[in-house]
Amino acid sequence: MINLMTFDFFGPWEKVANHNAPLYPTTVGDANYNIQSAFYMLTQTYRVPASKINLGAAFYGRSQTGATALNQPTSGQADNSIFAADQGAPHYYNILTKMPLFDEFWDTTAKVPYLLGKANGPAAGIFVSFDNTKSMAIKAQFIKNNNARGIIIWEITGDYIETSSGSGIIASTPLIDTLNHIFCNSDIHSNEE
Repeated sequence: MINLMTFDFFGPWEKVANHNAPLYPTTVGDANYNIQSAFYMLTQTYRVPASKINLGAAFYGRSQTGATALNQPTSGQADNSIFAADQGAPHYYNILTKMPLFDEFWDTTAKVPYLLGKANGPAAGIFVSFDNTKSMAIKAQFIKNNNARGIIIWEITGDYIETSSGSGIIASTPLIDTLNHIFCNSDIHSNEE
């Protein structure tokens, strides 16, 4: 099998706010930096059987500072204040806890969500690219529709939602549950695909 790390396409090393793990090409940036293009390059150009490929899923996000919108210039730095515990690459559970500081958006082209810090708040100027249950469901359906082998996850504990912070007791795993539901049930029908 080939475990294809289809994440870290864009991040704070870039000077433009863009997605960590877009399913489809973004409107700005290299058109090959997305899951679909990576998968098609292997299956169509190099003739690797789809059944040998596991696509990657990120249970973390990427932050950038100095951002006012998607595809706009940034400082080229990760946020190390709001997401200091994760050195600017926040686990999904930390993104959920900080959601009130952000406005959430959906990129209809790349099929992934993103956050922008609320103006005049402590997260102002911070862009966060991540996956949620909606984008994870669409990616899982892409895997099924294209007869890929399955998925690899980096990093699975990012989805461990504790009963209370620091308790060590897992209350839910929404991303894993979404993947499990899509892989173990019949196809979903989504107008987001």
